[in-house]
Formats: sequence, C-alpha cells, structure tokens
Amino acid sequence: MEDDIFSGKVRPEKIPSHWMGRPTSSAPGWRWDDPDDLGNSVRFFTGDPDDPLPSKQTPYVIVVSGGSVIGRDGKSVAGFDPPE
Repeated sequence: MEDDIFSGKVRPEKIPSHWMGRPTSSAPGWRWDDPDDLGNSVRFFTGDPDDPLPSKQTPYVIVVSGGSVIGRDGKSVAGFDPPE
C-alpha cells in the first residue's frame, strides 16, 4: 500500500478529493496540490538511502501551507524551500 501512495495509485486518506496529484520532479514520489490555492501541497517521497540527510534516507512527507513548509509541530520551517 505504501508504494501505491508514492506512485499516486492511492490517494492518501486525508488528501481532499479535489486536490490534483502528479509525480514529484526532484525525487521519486508523488505530490498533491490544492487547485484553489497553489501555495498548499503535500508531497510524499520514497527516500534515498544514499542521501546525506538522515531524514531523507527513508520515506518522508513534506506539507506546504501558504507557500511555507510546515514542521511536525505545525509551525513554519524558516529557510526551507520545498522540493518539487
């Protein structure tokens, strides 16, 4: 099932039904964009065991709200540009 989320075959449960999905361009994964506000998206990445950042070596998710990356605490992560 997890592979189906990264390939876009399965819409994750909490992604609104009107959001548009497409493959990510910077790394293997899938992104969902809010067509009503392009500053909102959720991106699912498969991870790369060879990535120098440990947080990107396993599957991970990036949430963008209002154009800002949102951390686990629900607050904006300063200085972080979201990957495509």
